[in-house]
Amino acid sequence: MGFDLHGIAPKQNTEKPEILNKYRSGWEIKDESIQVQYYNEYEAWEKENPGVYFRNNVWWWRPLWVYVCSSCEDILTEKDMTKGSYNDGHKISKTKSLKIAARLRARINSGDVFDYYDRHQKEYNEAKEHNQKLEILIDLLRDRVKEQHGDIVPANYPEPHRTDWDNLQSQKKWAADYPFDTDNVKEFAEFCEQSGGFNIY
Repeated sequence: MGFDLHGIAPKQNTEKPEILNKYRSGWEIKDESIQVQYYNEYEAWEKENPGVYFRNNVWWWRPLWVYVCSSCEDILTEKDMTKGSYNDGHKISKTKSLKIAARLRARINSGDVFDYYDRHQKEYNEAKEHNQKLEILIDLLRDRVKEQHGDIVPANYPEPHRTDWDNLQSQKKWAADYPFDTDNVKEFAEFCEQSGGFNIY
């Protein structure tokens, strides 16, 4: 699962290659060599025109959007902030998009985004270390159940093993699954600046 952001009126820095106008998508191309050409030219064109499209998987998008919302509370509405966590095509206007870009660039220039990264990375690393230790206990429980009851899935663990499993799972720290990177913020700011507004899918 990911979040796909499409620019509404993206700035066109370079002309769209002919092959991208000829085919709506690479999926409809049967000739493998032409399909490879399509994807190569599409990737190059997207890099030259960053306002066209921006994508993050769910693990990268959520920390980025949290940072955007915390930095742009006076730009985004409550609805914008909430809808940014869903794939239902919510629209962020060109005016808001430009303001987001300016705000993020200001945060980058002031060093705020790097301070935020340091704080996030500390929590991220601590969570990963915690989960690694937890996985050792989970593996020990799994081996113990297998030895006593055979190779069964956790949902079928007899008591008290099922309760032990649930207790261990409840101790996982989900912060370990959500990375944050300053380059991602920079790329998103550039997308916002050149997108002409965008929809979140």
